[in-house]
Formats: sequence, C-alpha cells, structure tokens
Amino acid sequence: MRLFRRQPDQADCREVGKWLQHYLDHATDEERSARLAEHLQLCKDCGLEEETYRKITTSLADQREEIDAAT
Repeated sequence: MRLFRRQPDQADCREVGKWLQHYLDHATDEERSARLAEHLQLCKDCGLEEETYRKITTSLADQREEIDAAT
C-alpha cells in the first residue's frame, strides 16, 4: 500500500527492492543512495523491509562473533 505520491525523480518500491542490499552495504552511488534513503523514510512497507534486513545482518554478525570467540 503506497502511503505517498512519488515524484518522477524519486525511487519507487521496485527500485528499492532491486537495490536495497547494495544500499545497506554502502555500494550505491550518492545519487541513488539519496533516492533510496528518501523512499525508505516515506514508504512504510520498504522501511519495514530495510529494518528486517538490518536485523538479519546484525543477528548474523553476532553469531559470527560467538563462533570466532569459541575457536
């Protein structure tokens, strides 16, 4: 469900889906990063997806630290 009207120069949900992982890995250029960040702030669904990706990444990193400490 779209909660805002997208302007022609703004990212849409499809673009966010394609680029979200790259964005979170800081592997997008400044222009695309700005477009994605703006969309993520405005779109509840994509914002929740971003939050989920971040939680998964943090959880995996925490598990890796536990494994590294045990060896």
